[in-house]
Amino acid sequence: YGPEFDGLPQLTKRRIEMMQAIADNPHLTLAQVADLLSIAESTLRNNLSAISRTLETPSVSGAMIECLRLGVVKIGR
Repeated sequence: YGPEFDGLPQLTKRRIEMMQAIADNPHLTLAQVADLLSIAESTLRNNLSAISRTLETPSVSGAMIECLRLGVVKIGR
């Protein structure tokens, strides 16, 4: 996605991958999701904060709901 894609906020492909990994593995901790993505937990947390800011949501949970609503993250794919 570019700066805006049909009026949608910008999320990089990698940040969408991060959100999808969380959606696909709700039983995992953030540390375990970070391991799955081969990144540091702090990197994941920093990106989740940035995603939340980009989507103008108050929390990561809110960002996940917004990603699902926008269709950039899918459940049970």
